[in-house]
Amino acid sequence: MICPKCHGNGYWIEKLKVLRQVRQCETCNSQGEIEKPMSLKKYNYAFDLAFDVISSESDWGNISANELKSALLKRIKQLDEDSEWLEACSSFDSYELDERRKVG
Repeated sequence: MICPKCHGNGYWIEKLKVLRQVRQCETCNSQGEIEKPMSLKKYNYAFDLAFDVISSESDWGNISANELKSALLKRIKQLDEDSEWLEACSSFDSYELDERRKVG
């Protein structure tokens, strides 16, 4: 995370009445960056959510996007009604997001 005191420069300028003095930044040890506090770290989690599709198709590859969407929306409604979101979802992957990486 960029140091909030020196804004990544590693130093800051102290303006006195008569002169300016360049000082090393004590917050980041003049490195320009500090370790991000745990509360500011962000993580990306991937989840699975199972739902079923009732169809006359014998090959699942022939199920249309509209049928999939309709079945998924029906499942979402059911999970809301039954309050079973935590039981229905499982996480299978996660990683810490890098603040410099643009997501979305």
